[in-house]
Amino acid sequence: MLKELNGTMEECVVIRANSYLGSRSGEELEKEFEASLQSGKRHFVIDFKETEIINSIGISVIIGIIERIRENTGSVNFANLSKVNEEILGMMGLLRYVPLVREAG
Repeated sequence: MLKELNGTMEECVVIRANSYLGSRSGEELEKEFEASLQSGKRHFVIDFKETEIINSIGISVIIGIIERIRENTGSVNFANLSKVNEEILGMMGLLRYVPLVREAG
């Protein structure tokens, strides 16, 4: 997926979260993110289309990803959040730092 950043188009990696974002699926999400980051990618979309539930461990993983992206001068967007998950991430204050997009592409 391409994303416009500062007037130029840059590649954006789409990472798809599982139906239950908790311990095991959070580790998988984190590994996929780290592999992309290590290969030089800096711009990400986390696609929550299949995600029904995000537990506290999942929130912790998401916060860790946001911190790593900020350390590496990258960007992240959330896509396809259900109303419930959007409310959860909003209550946690994460939507102040991460823009929403409706579809991951």
